[in-house]
Amino acid sequence: MKLQKITAYVGLVAGSVLALSSTPAQAFSFNSGSDLGSCSAVPLEKLGNEQASTGPSSCETADGFLLEANDGGKLTTKEVNGVKGTGVYLHSSKDGKGSQQEIDHGETLTLSLLNGPSILKSLDLAFLYKAGNTTVAFGDKVNEVAQITAGGITGTLKVLSDTTAVWKWGDILQTINALSPSNSTGGGWYSIANPFGDLKVDKVVFTSPAETGGTSYHYSDYALVGATVPEPATIAGLGLVAGALFTARRRKSRNAG
Repeated sequence: MKLQKITAYVGLVAGSVLALSSTPAQAFSFNSGSDLGSCSAVPLEKLGNEQASTGPSSCETADGFLLEANDGGKLTTKEVNGVKGTGVYLHSSKDGKGSQQEIDHGETLTLSLLNGPSILKSLDLAFLYKAGNTTVAFGDKVNEVAQITAGGITGTLKVLSDTTAVWKWGDILQTINALSPSNSTGGGWYSIANPFGDLKVDKVVFTSPAETGGTSYHYSDYALVGATVPEPATIAGLGLVAGALFTARRRKSRNAG
């Protein structure tokens, strides 16, 4: 009878863990429009060089991610071949050419985790294209590079082909397949799994490398699509199961004695 009670208790806890583990991870996506919170107010815009964005300078997603443009910049969303991403529009009084609504050299987009440091499960970027060839219609002069800093280390995501890019951060090196290709029919969309390994981060800074050339948007620029953080309740639930199993074993041992 006692053993039946213990088994029922362990089953109850295990069921609770299954419920916890099925809880969605913290996440947001500009492409799907999910869990955007106040970031849903970031406008989808198609701006000319002489226009200014109407977007906010910062916003907060429903799951506690804070997005901030650098001083003078506005957050703005654009869509290319069915893929949506958010970048920074910084209207330059010097040349009046703006930045084509992506993250160009001289601009930064900062992603902060308001619920505290966590491992980043995935990071999605878009509008990364190859240098001019017959399949590219955007006038890019280089294979585009996203420059990303977290934990005091700066990494890069660089386009290799129409369908692949390479992510390098510290000792981490990944070749990533495109979710939407880097050509004239695609959105240049890549998802980096565990970009910083097991390192817990509270801030990620996106910018572009300095490159020689005229208008910056013909060189490396890109946009943020979304990010995912693992659900901490899952880990807590696994701890409950371990504790329940230990207790059951102790009781069973006492009863046998």
